[in-house]
Amino acid sequence: LTGPPGTGKTVVGIEIMKVLLAKENRKTISGPILIICFTNHALDKFLEHLLDENIKNIVRLGAGTQSEKIKDFNLEVLSENRAHNKKIPYSMAVLNRELKSIEDAVNDMTLYRRWMTWDDIQEYLMIKENSFYEKFICVISDDLPKSYDELQIDYETTQWIENYNEPKSDRPLSLLLNDYSIWQMSRSERQRLHDYWRTKVHKEFVEKLSKLQKRYEEKRKEMNNIYDSASRQILLESDVIGATTNEVARYQDLIRSIKPEIIICEEAGQILEAHVLGALTPSTQHLILIGDHNQLRPRISTFSLGMDSKTGRNYQLDKSLFERLVNSGRTSKVEKTQLLTQRRMRKGEISDLIRYTLYPNLIDGENTAKYSNIRGAQHNVYFIDHRHPEDKSDSDLAIQSYVNTYEVKMVVEMVKYFVRNGYTKPEDITVLTPYLGQMMKIKEALAKSFVVIIDERDAQDIIEMEEEQKENDNDKKGKLNHQVTLRAIDNFQGEEANIVIVSLVRNVSKSGDYDSIGFLKSSNRSNVLLSRAREGMYLIGNSELMATKSEDIWNPVIKMLKTRNPPQIGFGMPIVCDQHPDYKNIITEPEQFKQFSPDGGCHKKCQVMLNCGHECTYKCHSDDPKHIEIKCFQPCRKPQPVCCHTCPKPCFETCGRCEYPISKVKLPCDHEIQNGRCWQNQDKERLYCIELVTKKLLNCEHYKEIQVRNFSLSTVVTLLIIFLI
Repeated sequence: LTGPPGTGKTVVGIEIMKVLLAKENRKTISGPILIICFTNHALDKFLEHLLDENIKNIVRLGAGTQSEKIKDFNLEVLSENRAHNKKIPYSMAVLNRELKSIEDAVNDMTLYRRWMTWDDIQEYLMIKENSFYEKFICVISDDLPKSYDELQIDYETTQWIENYNEPKSDRPLSLLLNDYSIWQMSRSERQRLHDYWRTKVHKEFVEKLSKLQKRYEEKRKEMNNIYDSASRQILLESDVIGATTNEVARYQDLIRSIKPEIIICEEAGQILEAHVLGALTPSTQHLILIGDHNQLRPRISTFSLGMDSKTGRNYQLDKSLFERLVNSGRTSKVEKTQLLTQRRMRKGEISDLIRYTLYPNLIDGENTAKYSNIRGAQHNVYFIDHRHPEDKSDSDLAIQSYVNTYEVKMVVEMVKYFVRNGYTKPEDITVLTPYLGQMMKIKEALAKSFVVIIDERDAQDIIEMEEEQKENDNDKKGKLNHQVTLRAIDNFQGEEANIVIVSLVRNVSKSGDYDSIGFLKSSNRSNVLLSRAREGMYLIGNSELMATKSEDIWNPVIKMLKTRNPPQIGFGMPIVCDQHPDYKNIITEPEQFKQFSPDGGCHKKCQVMLNCGHECTYKCHSDDPKHIEIKCFQPCRKPQPVCCHTCPKPCFETCGRCEYPISKVKLPCDHEIQNGRCWQNQDKERLYCIELVTKKLLNCEHYKEIQVRNFSLSTVVTLLIIFLI
């Protein structure tokens, strides 16, 4: 199953799964369906789609998932949650003890050394060469002087040492093995005998170690079988098993034991042929490959063996099985289906860039013609041409990487501009670049104003850079605290965004000579770059260099942009005020965004009529077109609902109770409040009077002055009656 970008290959894959797992079809399929992908990200995304379709009997192999929705379906998690057989813990304990004893035996064994000590050889001589052993432990006077204390060497011993004549003989090993007079041997003979014993001891050591290793592997296999028996049962009871190609290799024996008949491979064009073949089992009956051979090829570590190298075309190591089958023509009997209707890219403006270069039969879906124009931009697609030179990355970790400082600044200001124009959702804006060095510079600049989202694959490549950057994590974020996605082009295949800003990086060198365009010479990589945007795409680079160095892709793309009416290529970024369309400018330097459009609009007054009836007094702004967060500081015009007095507060504040001044407010107790407020007159029944009244105490019948506010209204009335009597 193949198709251009945006044609819904993954969606069709999900529908295929639904058909295969339908009740009427499930009876004919033995065992679960195996889903394999090259990356954890692609696998998680596919499995999440299955969960959304209520396919929940899935198991994911490996611990590489970053999805919270998928973590509970990990094989290890499911194994821990399942009630085990009571015999399993006992069997595991026995095996653990045996493994520990083997490990202790290995640790106790003396490792092989050039010169052996008495402890190394004593046991061997005692068993295999007892005559020699006796000579070592029973030294007689005929061989040496009488035994002595090392600290008390007598005269006789000293004389023996001084008069000792070292033997000069050089007999062969065969004679030495039958002569046990070890103290009468020459130095060379002793060394020859030592080397012979060392070889024998080492041979026994290796044999013993090999036996322990074999025994250890057997016990470990028994333990793995116990683990695998539980895992195997979980997999057999599942409908879907998901794994990356690495995990398929790791769990090969386990997968073979459950005998999956159907294997579905997502993003198959990005997987090495060997990885796909390694995933097949003797039980495989149906292999479904989903992908696009015109997008990214598999990664290999040696460029000279790949398709983009002149030498590598003879080897084609990065040519996937999927690409071979698609391009095999009639020589292959494999059934092929191609999707042609794309539902992602804006009709014509974006889709034409790959239609007239790679996919001549591409069809635009109806929804792609209904996108609204990009707010704040004169064009939905534009190539911002410039001649600012590139510079080598100054990072030791970014060898062979490149940086263009002008593009870094331009990208950051463009992101801020689009955010001010209301593109604030995480899926709205994505920044792409082909180079790791440029990505790190952009991340550093964006992080001052935004939460920058980087893919786990990019993060692995720059983990040491990330450690250095943690020191600056305490810096305060700017007021534009929104999420912005930043990716290397190679790690954005299969994904999309409403607006894509592309930093191409490569330009003239500082010496003024044209250079290479590097990675972007690859049509596969350029295809991914040009097909990620839904509504708008903005490229920053040197159009002349791109067209010169890439005849098959970038040359026709640049020509298309130039010949459109109006042209969609030029020096600078053409902006327009969304509220005042007559206000237009071309931004050639990043600092000009702040100068010409400080709030995403223009310098005119907004003057939009607010819900309160006043005009907006702010400068033209596009970040809040519905004026939800705008505060109106004009005097409030609303009358109070009861008294109809005018509210004296600013318009954005809640009117609340009426504060209109009243000279006197007469309370129910006949006391008066001087300089009162209207709200007090409206609610005087609930007010407390602070005037003092004399009350007769109940127990002693003495009198005491008490504030009226301490009584309820009924008590006040009662006291007034008593007072009048």
